[in-house]
Amino acid sequence: MARTRAQRRRQNILLLVALAVTLLVLLFARDVNRAAHASSGVRRSENRSFAQLANALLESEHLFGQHLGYLLTHGATLSRPVFAARLDQLALQLPDWSTDANLLRRPDIDHDLNTAIDQLTVQRVDDYQVVLDSVAAALDLPWTTLNTTGLTSVAARSSLLATDREWGTLRHLLGHEPGHVDLAATVTPSSVVTLPTTLDALAGAASLKLTRGVGIAAVAVTPSPFPAPAGRILLPPVTTFHLGVAVTNAAFVRQPVTLTVTLTALTGATLAPQTQAMSVTLGPLRSYAFVPRLLTTLPGEHAVLTVTVRGAPSAPSMSRRRTYLVILSPAVAARATFSVQPGDTSTGVATHARVTVLDGLGTPVEGDAVTITLASGPGNATASSTLTATTNFEGVAAFTKLVFDTPGTYSLTATDGLAVVTSNSFTVASAGAASANVDAQTVSAAARASTASSVARHQVTDSMSLAALAVGRAPAGPRPRRSTPGVRAPTRWW
Repeated sequence: MARTRAQRRRQNILLLVALAVTLLVLLFARDVNRAAHASSGVRRSENRSFAQLANALLESEHLFGQHLGYLLTHGATLSRPVFAARLDQLALQLPDWSTDANLLRRPDIDHDLNTAIDQLTVQRVDDYQVVLDSVAAALDLPWTTLNTTGLTSVAARSSLLATDREWGTLRHLLGHEPGHVDLAATVTPSSVVTLPTTLDALAGAASLKLTRGVGIAAVAVTPSPFPAPAGRILLPPVTTFHLGVAVTNAAFVRQPVTLTVTLTALTGATLAPQTQAMSVTLGPLRSYAFVPRLLTTLPGEHAVLTVTVRGAPSAPSMSRRRTYLVILSPAVAARATFSVQPGDTSTGVATHARVTVLDGLGTPVEGDAVTITLASGPGNATASSTLTATTNFEGVAAFTKLVFDTPGTYSLTATDGLAVVTSNSFTVASAGAASANVDAQTVSAAARASTASSVARHQVTDSMSLAALAVGRAPAGPRPRRSTPGVRAPTRWW
């Protein structure tokens, strides 16, 4: 049956629609294919970059395991300081792992592998810190605890093996992803797995064996003692002295010590026993200087000083206890002298004096007040006089103004505590008499000067006359006066 025109038109439309749909599907498939190809390239680049960084981190963990295993296996040949230094070097590497693993968390990687390696690395850092802490504790090394989470050594070693297995499964996942990369494995050293046995071997090594020892290295005394036999401290007559005690830790270990200082009087018994105690923790192979408080003494006293260190046995060639007999020189009263005696003066005119004060050992006494009083004399010192002075660093007290109001003979007394000294006698004249005396002395001096000048002049004239006679002529000089009538001229001899 022949098709109508309408049917043919409908069929043509359907064919056109089918062709259009097919074209659109083909275009969409092409775009999807292109997008898929573009995404694969980005992922391949990211996976390869991640693998490079992750393998660098895993390589550092691998080298760490090798070094730790070698140290635990061959550490018996090392000394304690060297072993501790190498263990500390390993500990310094662990924080870097956590930093590097955290940088791998972005961008996201297939199978969330970057998050997994970050978490596993943080766990392994904690585990290795516990292992290092266990090694240091077993050998009594000076060490600062790395992990304070409470994780035990057994749990840490089990966790290391568990993370090895877990990472062994995850590290191959990127092999089927763009880039086809493979990541390195983590391996826990066998010496860490068998850590208790390893530590027993290390603890038995002679080079790593701990031998504690402390001792008193030196004792210093201030003020400086006088020369004395060993075991004796001879001091000047002081009322206090203090010590400096150096204590040495001869072992490579942190060592708590306690210093005790005791001073017990033997004579006088006026002072109660004095005891001081101080504690400190000494670093390995270190010394520390203790400075106790001042110890009270009395001049002329004998006492026993005991210095004791506790906390460990005595180190070789050192002692933990020292005993000294402390002898203080008896007190000698200070002495005063008039280094400059007061001189003669007159009423109202100042004279001066100087008083020197020395202690019993002949040392100048500085800062003492010296007082001047009248020992004898008819009058008193005026109110303007300086009657009190303080000794300087040379022990000298200067009295620059001593004025008296009554003529007569005086003497002075200088007092500094128990030190008393009396001056020589000196004269205080009245002001008028002193002036007349001065004028008489001036006239007498002028007369003596005139007589001396006349004698010198006659001596010169006589010398000239003798010289003239020697050459046979009259001496030069004034001629004789002419005679006047009725007057006989006197005869002169030259």
